[in-house]
Amino acid sequence: MHFMSNKRFIECLFCLVFIQLCFNLKAQDLYTLCGGSKGIKYQVTGGPGSVFHWTVEGGQIVSDPHGNTIAVNWENQQGEYMITAFEETTTGCKGNSMKAKIRIISSPAINLGKFKTICKGDQMELDPGKGYSRYLWHNGSTNPSFITDTAGTYWVEVTNQNECTIRDSIEIMVIPLPKINLGNDTMLCATNELLLDAGDKGTFYKWSNGVTSQTIIAHEGDGQIWVKVSDANGCVGTDTIQILHCSKQQKLEIANAFTPNGDGHNDYWQIEGYQNYPDMTVKVFDRWGIEVFSSEHGYFKPWDGTIGGKNLPTGAYYYIIKLGDGSKEITGSLTLIR
Repeated sequence: MHFMSNKRFIECLFCLVFIQLCFNLKAQDLYTLCGGSKGIKYQVTGGPGSVFHWTVEGGQIVSDPHGNTIAVNWENQQGEYMITAFEETTTGCKGNSMKAKIRIISSPAINLGKFKTICKGDQMELDPGKGYSRYLWHNGSTNPSFITDTAGTYWVEVTNQNECTIRDSIEIMVIPLPKINLGNDTMLCATNELLLDAGDKGTFYKWSNGVTSQTIIAHEGDGQIWVKVSDANGCVGTDTIQILHCSKQQKLEIANAFTPNGDGHNDYWQIEGYQNYPDMTVKVFDRWGIEVFSSEHGYFKPWDGTIGGKNLPTGAYYYIIKLGDGSKEITGSLTLIR
């Protein structure tokens, strides 16, 4: 049989008495907390060098589990739970356990998400859920939800009937739409064509004629043409162009001969309808490819069959006309007769 010395017995007796008298955590009816509370501290007192043994139901100790003070993260599960602690001295003497009852009441459970994107021009509704007694948004709004079309960080605090409050935040990013430029409205005549390019930034294309390629060819009489371009984010850009019908007043009538002999009749090379093309350029070349006439930004001063004030001889000449509207250039020949 093992007998304890009188000195050792006195130390342990003192330990038992000490721990019962010195716990700051008192065994009272209930401590009430909102579920999900983080870093809640509990403290007891004891002798120098003592270690403490804690047991926490319904929560997790997130500090030194053997100190006289612990921090607890509580779960959001309603119910009554027990915290238990006892002291162990440097001599190995253990005191009686001290217990406290914790009541966990329900807290709001919201999740706005961490990060979301919207396309430029779209709106997003942030909804933490219905049925809470109070709402408070980052800008002071107290509405149950918040609608935005702007990038930034947004947060909300909600309070339930238990007066428990929780905050959640989200980062919103706005994605720009694909940029498309089909050009200005254009008139096409006869066999003239115009390449329409919706750009190479899209993952899906849809034209008004049902084509799904990046480019299409426009012709006279096509009228209004639109395209929608979707990118990898699902954002959609669009543009429209009007292909104008080639009316009689807008057609060019290009003379194939003229007689610059000074008789006042047919002395200039005539191009009827040039007024409809203010960006038109006209170039004339001789049979050796030497440029003998040039007019930019219209044809307001028609060619008189000279170059540098000197008469050019009778013969065939060749012209290139660019209308400046994106349509195909016009080429042909004319005859100068003296």
